[in-house]
Amino acid sequence: MTEDRLKLLAEVAVLYYEDGLTQEQIARQLSISRSNISRLLAEASQRGVVGTRINYPWQTSPLLQTALMKRFPLRVARVLKTGRCDYKWVVRGLGALAARCLEGILKDEGVLAIGWGTALHEVVNALWPMGKTGIEVVQMIGAVGSADPFIHGPELPRVLAQTLGGRYRHLHAPLIVADQEVRQALLKNRRISETLEHARRADIALAGSAPWSRASPASSGRATWTRRSWRSSPGAGLSATSAPTSWTSTEGS
Repeated sequence: MTEDRLKLLAEVAVLYYEDGLTQEQIARQLSISRSNISRLLAEASQRGVVGTRINYPWQTSPLLQTALMKRFPLRVARVLKTGRCDYKWVVRGLGALAARCLEGILKDEGVLAIGWGTALHEVVNALWPMGKTGIEVVQMIGAVGSADPFIHGPELPRVLAQTLGGRYRHLHAPLIVADQEVRQALLKNRRISETLEHARRADIALAGSAPWSRASPASSGRATWTRRSWRSSPGAGLSATSAPTSWTSTEGS
């Protein structure tokens, strides 16, 4: 698609969706037939020039939120009322709640570290585009080689940086390696060590955590973020792990 075509699609979309003109009015203004305006709008949607976002009214539990903030050293807590929602909707709701909170604390400059997982994928999806060119997004844990790099790999930092309008830094390393010897060899790589150091200096860190039960932890379904506070990872994996959180999003019944 040429740049002129892209500009035309964007112009038609702005006139229709933002300025509120009818297709007939746009056709007269641009000297294009009405049928062509309809096709251009459809093409703008197909090519991602126009996106659709539904602001679903997710419900929270203020009593549980207050209880969490009193029980733990939290500045903000968001508890989602799940009702009879299935897992897909629960994670989507958590992502939306976390995204709104994140938008409220993001500054124009700084370092934002991110892990990966289904919940964080939904947080990134729920964020509105911004123009924070001073933000650097850093991948803070290695990848697991999943078939979906947008959830368990390096694509999530790139998409987040694109949404925020900033830049990103990948961690070119696996999450788990065979032994300490391999781990130490990877840490000697200048690019890897610099990325981990950037993550340790992050102003905000986004991390997923599994919901705990008395029996055993389940799959990741929470989005958690923390002000910077880091310690070294003691195992054979490569990550910059966070200390207790200052901000959290979790699910409730």
